[in-house]
Amino acid sequence: MTSSAAPLPADSSVPRAVLVGCGDVGTRIGHRLLERGWSVSGWRRSPERLPAAFDGAAMDLTEESSIPTLPSDTTAVVFSPAAGSRDPQRYEQVYLRGLERVLERITQAGLAETVQVLLVSSTSVLGDAAGRLDESAARTPASPTGEILARTEALLEQWRSAGAESSGRSRSGILRLAGIYGPGRDRLIKQLRSGSVGESAGQDTHEAWRISNRVHSEDAARAAVELLTSTAPPELVLGVDELPVPLGVVHNWMADQLELPRPWSDPRLDPAVLDSLPSNSPVRQRTDALFDSALLRAGHGKALDGSVLHGLLGEVLHPDFRSGYTDALRQ
Repeated sequence: MTSSAAPLPADSSVPRAVLVGCGDVGTRIGHRLLERGWSVSGWRRSPERLPAAFDGAAMDLTEESSIPTLPSDTTAVVFSPAAGSRDPQRYEQVYLRGLERVLERITQAGLAETVQVLLVSSTSVLGDAAGRLDESAARTPASPTGEILARTEALLEQWRSAGAESSGRSRSGILRLAGIYGPGRDRLIKQLRSGSVGESAGQDTHEAWRISNRVHSEDAARAAVELLTSTAPPELVLGVDELPVPLGVVHNWMADQLELPRPWSDPRLDPAVLDSLPSNSPVRQRTDALFDSALLRAGHGKALDGSVLHGLLGEVLHPDFRSGYTDALRQ
């Protein structure tokens, strides 16, 4: 808990969050809000899969008539759907048109000025931008799906800016997540076990030096909850852990844990380099040193600076992939 979390007034009714597209991260957000004393409603195509403590409703964002009416006590809406495919038309219907339809439902319920909307987006809106990037980086999507997410973010920003000062609407914002990992997300582990990554699989070492950015699903949920309970939430937060790092280091470290041959032979990708690498944490005041390290300077692509998030949370549960993957690798 940080000082940014606002306690509820003594005469306040219980706040309610509507989780639109209540999948893995949405469910984690809901559990944490319940612990804070909120009521939670989950909207998804299969509401029978929601936790018993959530109020549930069936919804398909691609069909306007299926989107429920908001409960009158709604104070926040978390928009975090999953498209289910990379098809651009599907993306547009679920994300851009879906958010339009949900905002219309908020207006129809007479809650346009009182409801805070949190859009869970993706760092894919940054496209092929390179170097150290923070919340000030321009959206430069490099794919059709990234372009749709960028337009969805712009829609939410327009919604926020139209709100009265100090209204719930004016507290709306964007949580832009890097690659999410955590329980149930074992694609990388499966790739290593199958031998489908690395030099022996025919991959170029250029791929090993691509800087990877990630966030654990529990820290993603914590970030959302802090944004919903902050007295003055930032308009945009990058959801990323403390250690952007070339992908080859991640592969080699995980291979060591799995007792498999390392996929990459370049000695500069030895995981031991992490022992002396400063962490991107404002608490330890090593941010600049991390981004100026030889390891990151040798890499290519974007290295995301999560200082805003780390300041919001105080510290993340999983500061880097070693912490977050340990439990999964034991399974």
